[in-house]
Amino acid sequence: MITSPPLPYDPSGEHPEYKSKKQFSQELGLNIKTFSRKLKEKGFKLKRGFLSPMEQREIKIKLGYLDCTNHGFQLIGCLFLLVG
Repeated sequence: MITSPPLPYDPSGEHPEYKSKKQFSQELGLNIKTFSRKLKEKGFKLKRGFLSPMEQREIKIKLGYLDCTNHGFQLIGCLFLLVG
């Protein structure tokens, strides 16, 4: 019997670090359409499928949710950065 390799995310919670775009946008407090528009404005192209932890980090940096100037990453979580 041939089995396919496991998906990067499965609903059973085996790999919870991979998230759908909708789930990730909701965590940021954004509607999926607003989320997609903001990424497009920043020049970030999303591929199909789930977002890896590295992609999630890159998106947070581009949208101003993470400040990478200090040692490591600090969550600044300020929506005012998106408005200005």
